[in-house]
Amino acid sequence: MKLLNYTTLMVFILLFSGCEKQESLNDALEGVYEGFINPVDFQTASPEKAQANVTIIGDHLIEVRCFSKTLDTVFHLNYYKHDDEYMVCLTGDSFLNMYGHPLYHENMSPGMMGNNTEWMSHLEYQHSNTDEHFGKFIMADQSFEYFFEANKNHTVKLHFRGIRN
Repeated sequence: MKLLNYTTLMVFILLFSGCEKQESLNDALEGVYEGFINPVDFQTASPEKAQANVTIIGDHLIEVRCFSKTLDTVFHLNYYKHDDEYMVCLTGDSFLNMYGHPLYHENMSPGMMGNNTEWMSHLEYQHSNTDEHFGKFIMADQSFEYFFEANKNHTVKLHFRGIRN
């Protein structure tokens, strides 16, 4: 009987601590980031007020709606813990189109990473040294920044940076 009670208690503690971790992650990333969007490579363009709404929609998966007076776009990104930041990477068809191959393993379990962070493992297993990445969450100042292309010809590059409310 004591063994059954001990086992039940351990399962409850593990479940509770797992839920607490997810809630704190949601609190750390999800939210409204207010800031500016700037065209990259245009010296005369002035910054435009912009907002990014970030929502966790799955395991290591977020939806970002970035909008301003002249832009409104929605995209999905995978996120990976790296020291005091969360780095982001394309997912699905966007990943395939950018890097020329699908994601091999979308999310690696901590035991598979060795001493690497989630981000370093992602880079090691999914990318070559020349692959580009476009954004991150900086926990120290609760900011999110992302570089993206605003048209199909990839000629207009934009940079968003915002601070979470």
